[in-house]
This record gives sequence, C-alpha cells and structure tokens, in this order.
Amino acid sequence: MKKIKAFSIILLLISIGVGLDSYWKTPDKFWLNWLLNSFYFLSISLMAGVFISIQNLAGAGWFTVCRRVAESMV
Repeated sequence: MKKIKAFSIILLLISIGVGLDSYWKTPDKFWLNWLLNSFYFLSISLMAGVFISIQNLAGAGWFTVCRRVAESMV
C-alpha cells in the first residue's frame, strides 16, 4: 500500500510539473486545453448520470450488473 501511495504522489508531482511548464511556455494553449479537458470529463460524468437515470426509470433488469461501473463515473 505504501508503494502505491508513493507512486501516486510521484505521478502527481510530475503532472503538476508538466502543467506548470506548459503554462509558462504557452499560457493561452494551457487555458484552452484546461477548458477542453474539463468539458470532456464533465460530459462523460453527466452522460453516466443520465444513463443511470434512464435505466432506473425504465426498470431495466440487466442494468444491475453494469450499475457499479456507471455509478463510479458520476
């Protein structure tokens, strides 16, 4: 467990460093990419919520198998 935590912290620091480097080199592209990525992941999350709602309203029996995956995206 300690190895996973250390690895996660290292990846976080690397990604922060890459993000800051990108911001210093081209700040316009950085904010454009930030906005695009935020919109992309927000769209995936919202569509997962809509998918869960439709399946619950329709009473789909097969959906109980896939529910955990869809709920983890929200």
